[in-house]
Parts: sequence; structure tokens; C-alpha cells
Amino acid sequence: MELSKEQCPTLLEATKQQEVAEKGCGLISKVDGPFSACHVLVDPFKYVQNCVHDFCLFPDQQAVVCQQISHYAATCQAAGVTIGNWRTDDFCISCPANSHYELCSQSCSQICSSIYTPVKCPERCREDCVCNDGFAFSGDECVPMAQCGCLYQGFYYKLGETFHPTKQEKCQCQDNGSVLCEEVPDTDETECKVVDGVTQCQSDALGTCVVTGDRSYVSFDGLAFEIPGACSYILTETCAGDDSVRSFVVKIEKDSRQKRKVSTIQALSVEVYGLTLTMTRGKTGTVMVDSILYNLPAILNGGQVQVHQHGTGVLLQTNFGLVVHYDLLHHVRVTAPQGYKGHLCGLCGNYNGQQEDDHLLPDGHNAPDVTAFGSAWKTPEVACSDDCSKDDCPECTKEKEEVFQKPNYCGILVVPEGPFSSCYNTINPAPYFHACVRDLCLTEGNTNVLCQSVQSYVATCQDAGVTIEAWRKPSFCRKWGSEVGNAPRGLEFTPRWDELKDKIWRDSVLAKRLESRSTIKAWGDANGGAGVG
Repeated sequence: MELSKEQCPTLLEATKQQEVAEKGCGLISKVDGPFSACHVLVDPFKYVQNCVHDFCLFPDQQAVVCQQISHYAATCQAAGVTIGNWRTDDFCISCPANSHYELCSQSCSQICSSIYTPVKCPERCREDCVCNDGFAFSGDECVPMAQCGCLYQGFYYKLGETFHPTKQEKCQCQDNGSVLCEEVPDTDETECKVVDGVTQCQSDALGTCVVTGDRSYVSFDGLAFEIPGACSYILTETCAGDDSVRSFVVKIEKDSRQKRKVSTIQALSVEVYGLTLTMTRGKTGTVMVDSILYNLPAILNGGQVQVHQHGTGVLLQTNFGLVVHYDLLHHVRVTAPQGYKGHLCGLCGNYNGQQEDDHLLPDGHNAPDVTAFGSAWKTPEVACSDDCSKDDCPECTKEKEEVFQKPNYCGILVVPEGPFSSCYNTINPAPYFHACVRDLCLTEGNTNVLCQSVQSYVATCQDAGVTIEAWRKPSFCRKWGSEVGNAPRGLEFTPRWDELKDKIWRDSVLAKRLESRSTIKAWGDANGGAGVG
């Protein structure tokens, strides 16, 4: 990525300063530095550029440099590279009381919630703050084990914390992990709404913005549109100069496409209360807070920000009503309270109840088209294209669209008396239906993409409190499990023999269990005859 003088007027000076700094961006690429063993596997060039760029914009904030160096360190460790110690007592160490920093830690079970549900530790070590002996993480604090909180209906609460499981209940976490609940009177003054599976009780209604699939967006005001670029974007933020509400920024990073590949959401970041929280595709159970990786649940700033594992995804909440759900693949939902109406900017629109002005540029003018709108809200961190080439995004023929709109494909989402009809009045299925058809066209009918598209709508409905009928069938989005003969657990069904074969032989354990192609053919026969070419 080339950085212009307009983006960073002091770029040359910043680059020179950081290249020679003993405690700066130059550490990433230093030939005999702590990351030298990683340079062959992970090119440091992009990381140094991003680091210098951020330093140039925020020269007085060491945290931005720490965060970029930490990203490179985490990437190297994930690749199995042993790195040197780069943090010092006065550089990039910020661990809470009763804890200490470790360069290569595997103490993921040292959190209070693991008392109730064991945590699967990663195979490779990583940088981390580790609680001292006799202490465990309760959110962002290391507390004595006896002061750990409670796990209730899948969510962790600190000792003494009060919460609302339902509109009619108020509960408190007490000693020894016990929860005491009492009924509360139902009044008209407080509106309680289920948001991403969590009951929010407050006086204001909520608005939701959605990103799903390859390019589909739905604004807070319900406008559905498509942005073909695979870039990093400001999804929503408090508008510049608006000090009347608590400020925050939500960004997404879309990964680049290859031919016949759907662009997923590589990372999601939320900036709030002076913290930058980053969640990365496929990485369950963790969140990066500034330059430190936290295990979930993470309860930060005295409970002002909470991040929980939520199903296979991640749920972030703030004490002022912002809720962000990320499925760690291709679906993000942002929910904002009514008090933010008219105070928001970005791809999600201004949240004023009107769809006509949802495509505003940062200067307040209407965008001439949706491509210009998307381009205006890009962030400068990653070089990308505003559009998608015909090679990467071929046009879908009318014949293919008609096939993918049928009930045995995406049409299942809009069948009048289908399994999702109970949700239609709560969540409009149209954006999900169109995104599903688009993504199937892009991937030539890949079944995994189909099932992910349907699952996105299911999760949104369920988190809104809607009961969904059983929709997985032996011939539609069935996952391997105890009902499917001898199929190994964890192996998802796929309709193509070459895909199944590649998946099997990448896993040496499964490869030993598959004695012949006839075994696979039997699985395919049990699932409608698909699976063997």
C-alpha cells in the first residue's frame, strides 16, 4: 500500500524515525531483531507500512505501534515460529493487577468460566497476560479463585453483577457460582428486547444493521444494497464532531476474492471507551484488546464493554446499548439504541428512520451511486478495488438464478408456509434471500455457501426471540453426526467428490479411517446420491 502525503504529511519523517527506533515499527523488520526467524514465512513489509502509517497519524500514542507489532507477533506464532521477547517493562506491556506477561503462554484455562466449561487450548503458544498463581481472569481482572463469578445460560457474570435473563426476571451472581433471581413487575416504562440472544431492558427501541454474504448490506433504516468491493470499511461510527452521545467506531475488513470465491469478513474491530477490540475470522474464544489477546469472556472497563462467545460466533456489548454480533465468517449484526438516531455515519446509514438519505458521503452529500458510497467509507489500511472483475465475479445467468431461487436452494428462505415463516414479520428474509442467490451464483452452487447463507437468517431470527422449525434434512444442509451411519463427526457433507476427497486427505487421521472409495460412496448414497463423481 502506497501512502500519500495527503494521508500522512509527515510520512517520510515518521518512516525514518521508526526504522531506527529501538522501540518502534523497525522492530518488525530488524534483520537481527526478535522477529528475524519469521521474515521468511511472513513478509514484514505490509506490517511495517501499517505500523508507520498509524504512528504518523497518532505520533503521541504508543499503543498504535504496540498493536501493529503485536499483530505481526501473533501471525508469526500462529505460523509456528518462535519469536524473541520484544516487550519491555516500559514498552508495550499493560497487564492487569495480579498478573504478568508471558511471551509464549498456553494458560488459556486460567479463566473463571473454565471452572464450569473446560476451554480447549490452542496447540501453539501465544503472547498473553497470565494471572499469578491462585488467581484467574474474571473478565479483565485477575481475582482470587474464590471470587470467580457465575455462568448462567451460557453467559459469564462477575461476582455481584446484576442482569436480566428475561423481561420478568432480575438476577444477581452470588458466592460459589450461584445465581439468585426474582420476578420484577412488568411496566410500560421499560422496553425489554432480545438482542442477539441477550435481553436488553431500557426505555429506547433498537435499530439493527446487517452485513451478510459476499456483498450484501442492510442499513439501520432497512435499506438493502450491495457493495462489490472487498475492502476495509467503516461500518458505522458516531459522526465527526458529535459529542452528544458516547462515541464508537465499528469497522470490517473484507478479504480479497479469488475466482469463484465469496469474500468473507476477515476481521471486525470496535473502538469504544479508548479501547480497540479486534475479532478475527475463525478464531473462537479470543479477542484482541489493543495489543493483548484476551480469552473470552472479556469484561472490560469495569463492565462497560463485554465480549462473550455466542454459539459459534462472538458477541460484544456495551453498557450504553451497542451490541455487535460476528459469526467469525461472513455475517455481522450491529444494534444501536434509539438514542443514536441521527447521530451515526458510515455504511449502515444515519439511522433517522428514512431510507432516502442512507447513502451519505462523509461530507454529508448524497453519493452518486453505491460504488462511490462504498469507496467513501473505506479505511486506508488495506489496498483494494472498489469493484469486482468479471473473472472474480462473473454475471449469473437468468437460468442459474431461477435454479437457485427454488425451494431446494435459497428459495427455502421465502417459502410462505416454510420453516422460517414465523420470522417474516420480525426479520425481512429478502436481503438474505438475494445474498444467498448471489453467493451461490458466484460459487457455482457450493452447498457449504448455501447452508451458511441459510444459517445466517436462522441465527438472526433466533437471536430476536423467534422459534424456528427444524430445517436441516438428510438431503439439505445435513451435518455429519450420529444419525448418519458411519460418517465421522465434524466432517460436513459436500456435494462434490473432489471437494470431499481433498478434505479427507488433508486430515491424516480421517485418511486412515477411510479404507476405500466405496465407504465414501455409501455416505453419498445415504445423502441423496451426491458425493461421488
